[in-house]
Amino acid sequence: LYLDRIPPFAAVNESVRIASSTSKPQSAGFVNAVLRKAAKERMRLLRPSEIEDSAAALALHHSIPEWIVARWLAHWGAQKTRALLETFGEPSHPSLWVNPFQGTRESLMHEMDSAGITSEPSRLLPTSLRILRGNPARTSSFADGKGYLQDEASQSVPMLLGARRGESVLDLCAAPGGKSFVLASAVGPSGQVLAMDRDISRLRTLKANRDRLQIPWVLPVVADLQRTLPLLGLHSAVLLDAPCTGTGTLGRRPEIRWRRSPGDLASLVERQGQLLDRAAGILAPGGRLVYSVCSLEPEEGASRIETFLRQHPDFSLGDPRPLLPETLAHAVTDEGYFLTWPPRDGVDGFFAARLERRTGGAPRP
Repeated sequence: LYLDRIPPFAAVNESVRIASSTSKPQSAGFVNAVLRKAAKERMRLLRPSEIEDSAAALALHHSIPEWIVARWLAHWGAQKTRALLETFGEPSHPSLWVNPFQGTRESLMHEMDSAGITSEPSRLLPTSLRILRGNPARTSSFADGKGYLQDEASQSVPMLLGARRGESVLDLCAAPGGKSFVLASAVGPSGQVLAMDRDISRLRTLKANRDRLQIPWVLPVVADLQRTLPLLGLHSAVLLDAPCTGTGTLGRRPEIRWRRSPGDLASLVERQGQLLDRAAGILAPGGRLVYSVCSLEPEEGASRIETFLRQHPDFSLGDPRPLLPETLAHAVTDEGYFLTWPPRDGVDGFFAARLERRTGGAPRP
C-alpha cells in the first residue's frame, strides 16, 4: 500500500514466492488471493489522515473496533484516546514478580542476566523486574520458583487489601493465581490465602504455579461465587478481581479487541454487581474488600462502585494511598480510586477500589 517504487504485482509475486518456500502449498494461494484483493482496493484500505480524530479513522488506523474507540473518545477525549491507542500499538514488556521467599530482586536480576535475559528494576514496584529481552520462563531460576510473570498493575492491586502477617484472606476469582501469590507474600507462612475459582482447570494451573513457587499456604478452593459457597463464616479481608472486558490489557493481549462486543459490557457489568453483592455478604464488620478489573470502561470501574455504595450504606470507600509505594501515589484519583494509565505508567490499565465495612454494619445474607 505504501511502496512508491515497487509496483503492486511485483510485491504480490514476491510475497507469494516467500509463502511457497516457507510454508504449506495452500498458504501461497491464500497469500495470493488476499494481496491481489488488497492491491485492487488499495485506495479504500489506505489509512486516513493521522490528524483525523473520528472514531472510524482512529479505529482503522490502530486496528481496534470502532465501538471501543467511540467509547474512549466520549470518555477520555481525543488527546488521551490517541495516546492510549498508540501505546496499545507498541510492543509491551512483560514483568516478573519476584518471589521474596526465594531470593531478592537484585539476585534474580543477576541470574536472569547470566541466562541471557535482559531486565531492569521496575520503576513502580520494589518487588518486580521489567523484562526487556528474552523469555524468563525458560530459565532455571523461573523453574525453581523465583519469579512469576505478571503485569505490574496486577501486582499492585493486592496491596490495597493491606493484608497482614498471619492473616487469613480470601481471593475470589483467583486463578491462575498471580494476586494470590502477592497476598501470600504479605500474610507469610503463618497466614493463609483461600484461592477460590469455579474453573477447575484454571485452579490446576494455580496449584502448579503455587507448587513451583513453593508457597503451600495458598489453598485452592473450587466454588462458584454466584452459587453455593463452601466457606462458612465471615472474612475480614476479601479480594474480588472480577471478570471484565479486559480493555486495559489490549497492548499485552491484542486478541481481546476482536472477541468483545458491546453486549459483553452490559452482561459483565451485571455479573460484576452480583459478585460484589456476594462478596459483601461474606465480609465481616470492620473488614475490607478490594474490587478490581483490568478494564478502562467506567461502567466496570467507578460507576460500578458508586452503584454499590448507594446500595450498601454500611460500606465506604477506603484510602489506598497509605498502602501503596510512593511511586504509585499518582495512580490514585481524586475520588480515591486506584487507576493505572498505560501511556503514563507503561503497564496494563487497571481499576481498583478499597471498600470498608463499618464496624457496626450487619452483613447481608
